[in-house]
Amino acid sequence: MRKKLILPHSRNFKHIEPSLKVLQKLNKGGMITLQKPGSSLHQLAVNLVKNTGKGFLLTFPDDKREYHSLLDIENVGFQSNIGDFKCGKIIPVETDFNTVTAEVSTFYSLDFSLLTASYFRLMIPFESNLHFHYFVDRKSFKTKNKRSGECVGINYEELQLDMYIYRAKDAKQYMVLDTTEKVQFKAFMDYCFDALVALGYVSGHFIQNEGYFFQYPNMEMDHPTAYHYSEFRKSCQTSFTPIYANAYSYIRDTSMAEQVHKELQPLSIKEFSLLCQKINQSIEFSAAILLIIEACSASQVMMPAAFMVALEALTNEWVNGPVSKVKPIHDTNKAKAIKKELMAVLQSHTVELDLKSVAILRNKINDINRPVNADQLSKPFAELGFTLSPDDLEVIISRNDFLHGRITLIDIDKGRLPAQYTDELSRHVYHCCLRIYTLLTILILRQCGYEGKMVNYPKIHEHITGKKLDEPYFRDVCYVSPIVLH
Repeated sequence: MRKKLILPHSRNFKHIEPSLKVLQKLNKGGMITLQKPGSSLHQLAVNLVKNTGKGFLLTFPDDKREYHSLLDIENVGFQSNIGDFKCGKIIPVETDFNTVTAEVSTFYSLDFSLLTASYFRLMIPFESNLHFHYFVDRKSFKTKNKRSGECVGINYEELQLDMYIYRAKDAKQYMVLDTTEKVQFKAFMDYCFDALVALGYVSGHFIQNEGYFFQYPNMEMDHPTAYHYSEFRKSCQTSFTPIYANAYSYIRDTSMAEQVHKELQPLSIKEFSLLCQKINQSIEFSAAILLIIEACSASQVMMPAAFMVALEALTNEWVNGPVSKVKPIHDTNKAKAIKKELMAVLQSHTVELDLKSVAILRNKINDINRPVNADQLSKPFAELGFTLSPDDLEVIISRNDFLHGRITLIDIDKGRLPAQYTDELSRHVYHCCLRIYTLLTILILRQCGYEGKMVNYPKIHEHITGKKLDEPYFRDVCYVSPIVLH
């Protein structure tokens, strides 16, 4: 059977091949000529090599040891067979008897414009096994040789991005982000980063490492006119994802999995777009999401404290509004009167106390009507109409332990504990991590309008924590009944 031709004018057609060819030529490297007037490097022929992992390396001969003491050099030009480039900085990293090796973390073609509104594409090589369909709704896209359903349309308030996975003939794969309208480069980078953060949180694959930017004058984005390469932060893969629309992965009972599977749903395009928009608009929200991603890819030692910091950051959006409801004394005048009386009592004893003690007690009295931490952290859930279980509340109350350094929940007065007891505590801390993660999921996804079910890791990992829970494998983010512990 003859292969059906995919026409370029087809809906959501991606002219990806010309961009990929440029990327492959860059990675192939080869001999280039450095351009740095006034420097000993000017007109020097060097070899450009793609580094393992990320970045590029320059290697050049140094038989006379002219460059052994070379320091970082900025704004160096390249002349190559695919065009002229400029790099931000050359960083020497290694020398031997007759060779110098330097790192290059960013470079761009001379005609690349940072200020001209253009159509942009970002291509990020990655190796992890990622598919969108269990996490977010998709649409299809087409290239010259294939069709794929691995595309997510992200609707920001200002523009739309297409984020899709392109798998090349050489088995390499790329996360690609395209604009559908003209935008300046800095704005495009910000929108891309926010989308990658959102995807990293939802799917557990925070894809970064390095990126190839391409600039186009036309909407078809068929032939790039300029290029920009840059290293990013290291990619990471997390152990948890807030949702996963495949019950069979977690439930061994086939009949139960079949029933639950029907109730699961990924984020809609609208919900995922709202998540990206929220990350774009709020530095605090973005920082909390990044902290969760980093904590999920770190050890159990870091997780509980990091999750609690993220929980407080997300809670502040509610508590920074009307806080009177969570203060111990609701009547402001009554609170002032009590504080005044306590200050008077303290004043009458100042002769008996040293200045440091008086200052500490004065601060305590000034904070007497400060909202209790557990009440503050519980308030958003009440406003969302979400019923916290006793186990949820117990974890929230442990906030001070995790944030004040008692990350193992061990009372320091007890000293060294038996190995069996220490193991039980470790399991309990892990259970707390899982429970806090579900609370974070509620606060994040509800802001995006999601009202489906989230992965209930405390139930899924009960064989590890030893806490047998009478609750579902997937919890409703809108309401949950009290949990019964066996």
